[in-house]
Amino acid sequence: DMRPKHTLAYTTPKLAGFSLGSALSSGLNDTASSGKTLRGKGVSLQYSNARWILIGSFNDYLSDPWDDGDRERQTHNYFKSASAFYDFGPLAASLTWQRQDVDYHATPSMTAWTVGIAAPVGKTDVARLSLVQRNIEFGNKDAFGMMLGYDHFLRPNWAIYGRVALIDNHPNSSISYAGIPIEQAGDDPQNLAIGMYYHF
Repeated sequence: DMRPKHTLAYTTPKLAGFSLGSALSSGLNDTASSGKTLRGKGVSLQYSNARWILIGSFNDYLSDPWDDGDRERQTHNYFKSASAFYDFGPLAASLTWQRQDVDYHATPSMTAWTVGIAAPVGKTDVARLSLVQRNIEFGNKDAFGMMLGYDHFLRPNWAIYGRVALIDNHPNSSISYAGIPIEQAGDDPQNLAIGMYYHF
């Protein structure tokens, strides 16, 4: 789900494994407060059982007002996504498709595919792999990303983890990770993260 600031979201209780989500976002306190008050809206449908989670969503978000020649306008940004998560028992896998279309001529659409796998190691650890392919309609701005991770559980709800990530940008792409600065388009950021988390 998209979660811009000033968003009110509600998800219904499950019925036969299905739940419906909705969200509304306002442009209150925005620097571009002259735009429409209702800035975004979205809906999602989710189904889950003991092994599957299936999610589909659609969001429409208006840009900040901008000057388009002789008039001010706000551009619709349409975000669509579909995800499937499956628990095989010894490992879990996920597949996600995302699409962004902008309601303005000569603006390329973006499509992204993400594949994730998590597998147990021994009795307490988890290894993770995530692959992302991001395609832009034109402009040589495609990018590929990969993340390897490892979680060691000190207790059932407490773990330390490590992550190694790499993004391979095409010549005109400037995709980054975790706020890593990029000097110029086409650079390939890399990241090493070590941390800890606790589930309450």
